[in-house]
Amino acid sequence: MPTLESLMALVGQPVAAADVRSLIAADGLVASTEPDLDEGEVPRGYLSCPTGGYSLSHTKGRVNTLFVYLVPTAEYQAFSAKLIASLSRSCSRADVRRALGTPALSGEAQMDRILGRMGAWDRYNQGSLCVHFEYTEPEERVQQITVMTADTAP
Repeated sequence: MPTLESLMALVGQPVAAADVRSLIAADGLVASTEPDLDEGEVPRGYLSCPTGGYSLSHTKGRVNTLFVYLVPTAEYQAFSAKLIASLSRSCSRADVRRALGTPALSGEAQMDRILGRMGAWDRYNQGSLCVHFEYTEPEERVQQITVMTADTAP
């Protein structure tokens, strides 16, 4: 099982890179594509490991996003490997901020008309990557970590 740090190292690499291909073989990643594209939208592909609790997203042959699920979903088991900065799977927003400092961007919990209640979030810029922590509501435990290349982060 790869660590969060080793998965983060793949973000920005070509899908054809040896490290990405090795992970596909080792973890049996399932390839898929986004089915509902708007006209002119660049096709997005996914390499998923539901039993490992993570997936990679790629466009134009390059891995640009990593999704890590610390809380199980309908599709993914909880990621159980080592995280970054000595964080644990049960860490809180306060733990993340103690370990990583003040986030570059953040948002408080809110109600979305379409998606419903959304937890707070924090984003940290780390070189060419943006690391986004999404928290459960109201406990503020890390629910998901999303790592994006800085040029694709919103």
